[in-house]
Amino acid sequence: MTQKETPLITQMNLHLCNSEPMILPQDKQRELAIALADLLLNAAIVEPTEPDKGDRR
Repeated sequence: MTQKETPLITQMNLHLCNSEPMILPQDKQRELAIALADLLLNAAIVEPTEPDKGDRR
């Protein structure tokens, strides 16, 4: 039996440095919070895919 070929999965590893916390102005905090919420919402949206022709659910 031959082993199935698995696709390569790329992964980015980012170094986490020990930086001092930042104090952001209130308007900048709001802007970043909105951008983060938008990013998380778009990442959570999963577009439905068409089932295979042989798949009968």
